[in-house]
Amino acid sequence: FYELTAVSTATNQPVQLDPGQTFTAVVQYDEANLPPGVSEDSLGLYYAVSSPAQQPNNVTTTWNPASSNAVNTETNEITAVDSHLGTWAVFGAGAGYELFLPAVIKP
Repeated sequence: FYELTAVSTATNQPVQLDPGQTFTAVVQYDEANLPPGVSEDSLGLYYAVSSPAQQPNNVTTTWNPASSNAVNTETNEITAVDSHLGTWAVFGAGAGYELFLPAVIKP
């Protein structure tokens, strides 16, 4: 997972984005780490939206794609443009399943 925050260049302190203000994030990946059948072209950056679940002390997380995602398979980079800060992950699809990088597997 990636935690994206905005920091003022003048004060080096955290700041909030103005409404409608966007940022560009570039993430590199290693295609050798993709499972067989996962297409590089399917990769994209997604941000987490958490909401209370029906069970006490539980949270439901939904992953939404960036407003704009582009994959450069030559440089192994994903470039995304969006206005949401917070928790982000790389998702991809292929071979009948979806994944996110880094992959976290729970028993």
